Amino acid sequence: MNLPFTHANRKTAQIHAAIFLASVITVIAALTLLIFLADTVATTTIPFDSDEAEHAVDAWQVYHSLIRLNLGDLFQAITSQSFYPFINSLFVAISYLLAGASVVSSRIPSVLLFALTVFGLGWLTFRIAQRQEDAVNPADQWFPWTGAIFAIALAITSPIFVTNAVLCMLEMTGAMLAVLLILIGDQIDQIRRQRSRLIGIAIAAFVVMAIVLTKYSFGLFYIPGLLAALVTATKPGKLGRQVWLETTVVLGIYAAVLVLWILVTDRPTMWMFFTNHPSYVDVWSVENFLYYPIVWLNEYSTKKPVGLLSLTFAVIGAVRYWKHLPVRIGVWSVLAATVVLGISTTNSQRHILVIAPVIWMLAGLGLVKVLQWLNRRIKTRPFVVGTIGLIWALLIVCAIEPASQLHARLIKVFEGLPVYAEMQEFGLQGVDLNQPVLLLGFNNDQYNLLAIRWRAAVLSGKRLEDLNIDQFPFEQREIYLRRTGRKPQKVSVDPSFPRQPLDAILDSGYYAYIIETRNLQEQSSILHSEQHSLDNYPTVAQQFYPWLVTVYKIENQDHSFNS
Repeated sequence: MNLPFTHANRKTAQIHAAIFLASVITVIAALTLLIFLADTVATTTIPFDSDEAEHAVDAWQVYHSLIRLNLGDLFQAITSQSFYPFINSLFVAISYLLAGASVVSSRIPSVLLFALTVFGLGWLTFRIAQRQEDAVNPADQWFPWTGAIFAIALAITSPIFVTNAVLCMLEMTGAMLAVLLILIGDQIDQIRRQRSRLIGIAIAAFVVMAIVLTKYSFGLFYIPGLLAALVTATKPGKLGRQVWLETTVVLGIYAAVLVLWILVTDRPTMWMFFTNHPSYVDVWSVENFLYYPIVWLNEYSTKKPVGLLSLTFAVIGAVRYWKHLPVRIGVWSVLAATVVLGISTTNSQRHILVIAPVIWMLAGLGLVKVLQWLNRRIKTRPFVVGTIGLIWALLIVCAIEPASQLHARLIKVFEGLPVYAEMQEFGLQGVDLNQPVLLLGFNNDQYNLLAIRWRAAVLSGKRLEDLNIDQFPFEQREIYLRRTGRKPQKVSVDPSFPRQPLDAILDSGYYAYIIETRNLQEQSSILHSEQHSLDNYPTVAQQFYPWLVTVYKIENQDHSFNS
């Protein structure tokens, strides 16, 4: 990349100095943040909540089939991911291949994808902005770089964008693929040969499908985004043969990939993704319409002025760079997301994370145009340096409080406690994982069945299908497992198996071990509240105050099992 710093001009020395200082501050902040995020992930033992556990289990299944070189298992591991598709699990599985399966190696891909997204965002903004036919002043060649570092600064100061970078979740994968899509769109924009352009558009369509197969809802943003960007290259009613050919190629790839996926995956579970999400608000309520604008101002921006500034510049960037294909892809995708999320009432802060880099790119482009406008008028030229200084001063001042709270926010986003990992390890190491195990007692979103199954799979080296670990009462996780297509519990596949009471379940002889986790600060546990007597079973127990983890051996009792 040919940076403009080597072409300093005396008349623009102050502008150069301001941009250089802003660049140094932003790059140092970005690198420091990446080191901090990686260190946080590497030193945190807090286990998965239910959401992270889902994706870690998927990655384990893919990884297990790869190390066994079993193509049948690999096909099953991929196609069984019908509720949340498989692209993200490939990244995490690669991490397992390189570093072994662990909580750290499950989360570190998100940090790396965050880095690719942030620096790809800056590179993308610079590439689009530097192709300016109206650049007339020496300082103009510096402004694309200013827009790039502004986009990066918005990303690295976004609280929710940063905190999601340490989780084993889908959003950072989607954001990275979105930036890749728009980068490809920018490359296509510079191609004039029809055949080469069609190849580029086909690649872009496959990237859109990769976004779909990361999470279906992400695809609802970018599927129409690419199509609309191609169609609106010319005025309505003047679509030429080239546009029709390009859209046909895109639609053909969309149809082929989607039909193939629908044929190989579990369709009822896939359909549940669109029909089985909860509704939090009325679709026509003011709360629903204002939810994401408020989230943008409060969670995706350090302070409301920064959020308003980014949206204002984004509108300017969208209008002034509309003729560029990557900008049209981004704008139409944001508009599609606005419509889709406006109709959906399953409101969540994470749902717009995949389009946030697009808005920051547009904001960077908008800043470029504002600076160019100021610099081309003698009366306003002195305000260029002041504008750059004020913007970065605003970013720095607004970022001070979130930065001081960053470590606490990162630990909070993991939701659980480090002791949960010790409790899970103790319980699982006290049982034979070749035998069925029943979990009792303490259970919540941060200490859950799927996370324990993942840990058991890592400890035993087994596939999820080869482990028999259930949670009593069964109803607590039965719907959840069915909804996401996870391995069902014993009671779900055998209608004759007793659901209640616990005595009948134990008398069935199916479970060889029980792991009970009891909160000692509560008056009773499941076992004692139902007056079950396990006094005759050998036990191993350890206290992790205020919890007590007890392992009961139900079958093949012998004195060698410590009591």
